[in-house]
Amino acid sequence: MEKERTTAMNDLIAQFENERNILIYGEVNAEMALRVMLLLRKFDQDDPDEPIYLYINSPGGNVSDGLMIVDNMDLVHAPVYTVVVGLAASMGAVIATAGEKGHRYILANSQLMIHQPWNNINGGAGIKQSDMAAMAKELTNTRNKLERVMQRNANVSLEEIHNACELDNFLDPDEAIAMGLCDKVIQGNKTGKVE
Repeated sequence: MEKERTTAMNDLIAQFENERNILIYGEVNAEMALRVMLLLRKFDQDDPDEPIYLYINSPGGNVSDGLMIVDNMDLVHAPVYTVVVGLAASMGAVIATAGEKGHRYILANSQLMIHQPWNNINGGAGIKQSDMAAMAKELTNTRNKLERVMQRNANVSLEEIHNACELDNFLDPDEAIAMGLCDKVIQGNKTGKVE
């Protein structure tokens, strides 16, 4: 029974992705980033003028893997539209904000959560001061990079993005739109299409 459900779900996902839709569901990691990159490239090669939709429900994850997705969104010629369908947190929020300006959607009951990057220093084990200083510098560089990605399509300054990321900052659709991190709330229209 479980195998049949898994097979049916995989079939539904394959059908969904055949229509130029990509799911970013769950933790952002290397495997997901590779799958997203390959699909972006395939869809772009198939038709560089037709939009590609990224549907995002993610608690975030690995920054390098997420930036790999963002870089490939920027590299393809096809416009990449993003749709938040639940929670786009941390790296998930960065990916959501990196979509084509004017086409960064959020469902009515969805949220963005932005914050500064963090590092579980060596799993809680001891660490040398010099290593800690190097990690602090890298975290600062990473934070600046992520904030620049979010700010490039935003309606607010880099300083406002920086201040908003001080703590875990949960934004409802109206707040995300006011900051320019999303462009439009999608209300139910019963068509099944993003409009």
